[in-house]
Amino acid sequence: ALRAMIGRLSDQAQGILTAVKRRQRPSGAPQAPSSPEPAERPQERPQARETPPQAPQEPPKPIRTKKALTDRFKTRLDERLAENERKQAEKQAEPDMEETWDLSDPADPLNIGMGWGTGGHGLGL
Repeated sequence: ALRAMIGRLSDQAQGILTAVKRRQRPSGAPQAPSSPEPAERPQERPQARETPPQAPQEPPKPIRTKKALTDRFKTRLDERLAENERKQAEKQAEPDMEETWDLSDPADPLNIGMGWGTGGHGLGL
């Protein structure tokens, strides 16, 4: 087992060296000779893959039991309720524009105001 591990490590090291040599060589430079030197000759075993190929993911199986279905429904309902409560709390934390503006002015009890376009008389004509 130890020899196999050492062999795999040397295969990986050889692959890394080859990749480094390719990066260092300019794109127009001729390629290395087709037969490597005896010290660089790769072993006949295929190199170990760094990441195993992933199997295609299957869609989740449908829930078949009534209990599992109700449990999932309750869980999702609880998640939605918690999300709505969080949104309500955020909404309450932000002051409402109508509540923050004090439109009552002791000098203007009818709240007519001297807004835009009133011409200074407050009638909005």
